[in-house]
Amino acid sequence: MRKELCALDLETSGLDIQNDAIIEIGLVRLSGGLIVDEYATLINPGFQISAETTHITGIQQDDLRKAPLLPQILPTITAFAGNAPIIAHNVKFDLGFMRRFGCLKQNQAIDTLEIASILLPKAPRYGLSALTEMLEIQLENAHRALADARATALLYWKLYEIACALPKNLLQEIHRTGRELNWDLADFFEQAHQEAADRPIRFQWLSQPVPAPAPDRHIAESPRSIEAEKLANRLSEDGPLAKILPNYESRPQQIAMTEEIAQAFNAGEHLLVEAGTGIGKSLAYLTVAAEWAIQNRERVVIATYTTHLQEQLQQNDGPIVSELCSEPLAIAVLKGRANYLCPRRLEALRRRRPANLDELRVLSKIMIWLDQGGSGDRNELTLRGPENNTWNRLSAQDEGCTTVRCSASMQGVCPYYRARRKAEAAQVLIVNHALLVSDAMREHRVLPDYQMLIIDEAHQLEEAITNGLSRSKERR
Repeated sequence: MRKELCALDLETSGLDIQNDAIIEIGLVRLSGGLIVDEYATLINPGFQISAETTHITGIQQDDLRKAPLLPQILPTITAFAGNAPIIAHNVKFDLGFMRRFGCLKQNQAIDTLEIASILLPKAPRYGLSALTEMLEIQLENAHRALADARATALLYWKLYEIACALPKNLLQEIHRTGRELNWDLADFFEQAHQEAADRPIRFQWLSQPVPAPAPDRHIAESPRSIEAEKLANRLSEDGPLAKILPNYESRPQQIAMTEEIAQAFNAGEHLLVEAGTGIGKSLAYLTVAAEWAIQNRERVVIATYTTHLQEQLQQNDGPIVSELCSEPLAIAVLKGRANYLCPRRLEALRRRRPANLDELRVLSKIMIWLDQGGSGDRNELTLRGPENNTWNRLSAQDEGCTTVRCSASMQGVCPYYRARRKAEAAQVLIVNHALLVSDAMREHRVLPDYQMLIIDEAHQLEEAITNGLSRSKERR
């Protein structure tokens, strides 16, 4: 919005709105993206502040002794803000303190935290410092009221510019439903809609080609052995890996682990390896898995506990190992259905419109994410607390939906269907422990066929098995 706004930030003696006190206030007037006026003052709380408060804010008790009491400056605050909308990062906190004393009760509230969580769906964190760094906004003195108020004002304007770059019909859909639900941000999105470019929503996943059917895999009765020493040499100090990785350091434990895994594959034996941090175990077992999969035309499954490791294997280590292979390596990640967005459920929610603000926030966030190139994989999206409940109602975790039905009704656009097709075509398939356990419980109908399995982060496997086999019964 281009009309005048007032950014507010408080430093307080604690987080309890009803019992803690304001010790500093900063106000900034914003007009057309420019700061036009400022006001800041320390406030004497009438008691000794804690050492923790001093540590966080840098405000000393001596600084507060000569400061005015809050009732003395409330008229100045009211006059400065006027009837302008109040912007704050987590506005319920700042306005909660002010309204406790009867101040700024009639001003519209605008929360930059809420706006950021919608417009920046992939941001890893939504704290003020993290967002200012991400958007290259200067914040020299964090946790001081005036500096944070300035940063909040500039953050608001950056977010408004981001909103104005969204498709006009998407913004119209958001603000129209926001009006129906009396949302504080309806004005923000309506103003952005008036200034937005008239372009259609771009859901790139809908135009991506459906992955090709998986090639037939005939598991040989007698698989061809792989050369353990040859694979170990790839990871040696003067081997091929050292030539493609700068500053590569060969590790004896990594080489030994590679040889042991290769021998276990050849013999069809179980192998338990305890590998400490830093020896490069993922490159060791990936090197073996890739060679076995390529040589025998047989899929190898790797199960991990954390999503972070799955990403590392697919995006970092996998491509490195592929360069060492005789042919390109097909690697895919498959997760449980709850990790993928269901386009049928998404469109159903858009047609009926969100019933509450929680649904509206998450729907807005998801559509913006998809317009920005989101694939439908939940791991790309940052969801906070209750937002996960709405996601669950939009995910592909639907007992009535089968792969065949999805293929027929959605023409292959479903992210889970696409992930499944990629998994069936993969030579190395990466899954999590939970999906591995689910596959075992369902007589191996969850994952594509495989014979060779590597379990990383195995110390977490017991928990996954316990969770997978546990059933809870609600008391009535």
